[in-house]
Amino acid sequence: MAYYAKVVNNKVVENIKISDEFEKDAQGNIVEALGAAWCRNHMKDPDGLWIKTSFNSNRGVYYKNGTNIPHEDQSKLLRKTFAQIDFDYDPVNDWFKPNKTLPSFVWSEEHWDYRPPQSVPNDGQQYDWNEDQYNATGNGWVVRPS
Repeated sequence: MAYYAKVVNNKVVENIKISDEFEKDAQGNIVEALGAAWCRNHMKDPDGLWIKTSFNSNRGVYYKNGTNIPHEDQSKLLRKTFAQIDFDYDPVNDWFKPNKTLPSFVWSEEHWDYRPPQSVPNDGQQYDWNEDQYNATGNGWVVRPS
């Protein structure tokens, strides 16, 4: 199966799953343009932008099918992460980027997501992020109630 995301104004607005057969040319090669054309036709969306996305791509890592084990061939990574509704699409870099969940969070290239602007304390306690406290005090970590 193959997955395609509809992109409008560089935002993912829809995802669909299609048969690999709809991507194959006469020689049996997978051709993304054929899959995108099938999506436009099937969805009655002649001008839509449909872009292939990989369910096995997540946060900049390509995983073995159906597992959380990184694949030995990272060249299979497609557009950094699986496109989900409201993700951004960067046409310059040709990748999908997750949403920023809280205003204070900053982008992490290493983890391919947004993270709190401070490292969690390493003192053996469990912590949660509190955006209101961060805005008021500059420290967003609060000890998790037991």
